[in-house]
Amino acid sequence: MEQVEGQVVEQPVNDEPLENDGGSLDSREADIIMRENTLVVREAFSSVGIPESLIPLVVNKDIEIQKKNMNIMVKEWNSALKSAITEKIKGKAPEISDEQPSKKWSEMTYYEKVQLKRSNPALYEAAKNQRL
Repeated sequence: MEQVEGQVVEQPVNDEPLENDGGSLDSREADIIMRENTLVVREAFSSVGIPESLIPLVVNKDIEIQKKNMNIMVKEWNSALKSAITEKIKGKAPEISDEQPSKKWSEMTYYEKVQLKRSNPALYEAAKNQRL
């Protein structure tokens, strides 16, 4: 309704969508769906610890395809993480040296003792305890 010089004039309401509006409504709906799907994936990834940079690889308009991709990504991420941790834990066993210091503990200067402690802490402790 519009008021013109004290009179109320009713304007006709056009319930028909505009011709150009059809395409933009579809694109808006698609954008909204993609945003919602992105939020779902972001929440799932953050609970598992997957970086957000991988979200675009999983997000899809079809929620079923997205769920499938998300499950695959989580499974592969956990597998890769487990193998990396296992590899990191393997490492090498600490080397135990049968070396003996070149001098007796009592003959070593303070500087030589400090150098020995820095270069070979295990040998330093053995020499110190045995007072060679």
